[in-house]
Amino acid sequence: MALLLVSCSGADDQVEAPLGPAAGWAERAARDGDFALRLITENHPGVLPQLRDEAFTTRLETARLRYRQRLPHVRDEAGYNALMSGLAADFGDPHIWWNPDSDLTEVGWPGFVVGRRQGAWRVTASENADGQPARGSVLVSCDGVEAEVWASTRIRLFRADLQHEAQLARNGQWLFLDEANPFLRRPEVCVFQAESGVVVSHELVWREAAMEALKDVFDKSEPKADAGLSVSALGGGYWIGLNSLQGVEALIADVERRKEALRRAEWVVVDLRGNRGGSTEYSNRLFSALVGAEHLSAARRETGCRRSYYRVSSGNIARLRGYRDDIRSRQGEGSAKGMKRFVAELEFADRLGLAIWPLYRRCNAPGGEGAIGSAGRRLPPSLMEGRLVIVTDRNCFSSCVLAVQLAKRLQAVQVGESTNMNNRYMEVRTARTPSGKGEFSTLMKVVEGMPDAGPFVPDHPYDGDLADTRRLQHWVAAELLKVGQSVN
Repeated sequence: MALLLVSCSGADDQVEAPLGPAAGWAERAARDGDFALRLITENHPGVLPQLRDEAFTTRLETARLRYRQRLPHVRDEAGYNALMSGLAADFGDPHIWWNPDSDLTEVGWPGFVVGRRQGAWRVTASENADGQPARGSVLVSCDGVEAEVWASTRIRLFRADLQHEAQLARNGQWLFLDEANPFLRRPEVCVFQAESGVVVSHELVWREAAMEALKDVFDKSEPKADAGLSVSALGGGYWIGLNSLQGVEALIADVERRKEALRRAEWVVVDLRGNRGGSTEYSNRLFSALVGAEHLSAARRETGCRRSYYRVSSGNIARLRGYRDDIRSRQGEGSAKGMKRFVAELEFADRLGLAIWPLYRRCNAPGGEGAIGSAGRRLPPSLMEGRLVIVTDRNCFSSCVLAVQLAKRLQAVQVGESTNMNNRYMEVRTARTPSGKGEFSTLMKVVEGMPDAGPFVPDHPYDGDLADTRRLQHWVAAELLKVGQSVN
């Protein structure tokens, strides 16, 4: 049975009783950390020996080791949250996260914020006080450590263990914010190169600030790019804003209604800014409306085998029962038959003591990418007459990455920023920790024979402000599509 590739969230209901108010943060950290590790080991397919995923098992052992090393140093809520965040980051998969219930109310900062721009760490917001680096200055080093090493290490330990541009960019603004993490030291002296080329050493002066008061600073330092949800005629082409792959039935239906005009257009831009995934059903339908079902089907076809398997566990089965019941309530008993049958199979496998279902058979990875199939067959003709362009940013993750992968097989030209990456583990579920202080996530499904997807680097990087839609549209029209008329 083929299930949608989704990144679903939602907490499990059955957890241990919350700790009493007198319990210390160290005890909370011990119970919640142990719970998070059990959540992974008892529910994630990657731990199973038949998958032979040495990289995942190494990450699991690293997570256990660092957790044990950090636990004795937890004294307060900041240490507790740092321990849980680090535990999630050690798995190197943004699908695995720690989501605390309480937000930070106060942080330390040196009066400026750094972000990732054009492959460098640049000051993106500053009070412009004496002794502070000016906006636009590039970070050279901190406390004698070269900038790339210093910054990526801090991100890897507590934010995300994926070393590529999208992950660095998404987490850059936290580099010069002090969350009272007991496992990181505030930098004391950092060297910056101003836009004039002058290199200056700055001794950082830290002060406490309310997060609410810094909100405007963050918004200015990291403008939120958002494609929205719309289909707009622009010049001789169309611009389709698709900022999500979740709950976008109306937008996809609009694309399908207008498919003849879209296919005849000189160009179509699919704008994925702000898209963090959802269901591949929507991206498949969108591209089918553009290029035709036959062309799309051939582009999606893989060589080698590809099979989906679920880790068999009581928690995973309970979540899939929830999916079954949701389909039944929204679409009726008939639509839920397939899921009902699959849940019954998993329940039977659980009674037999099996760890994975269906019965596991190892696959060969699929062949190469491209418009010509790996078996040498050319794709059937596309029904789209014009050029296909996709716009991506650092937020593109999960099913968004799979949508980009498919678009590039359709010979789309990619514009914007590098995407995140996606691995063969799918279908997120979350569970509340015993203390009741937040949620930790795991994954339930593995697609055997599926290689990692991404990160996808744009064919035409965009150095401007991706939050400025109008300017981006003009740039794409003038520089890439060579459209003489202005885009209004």
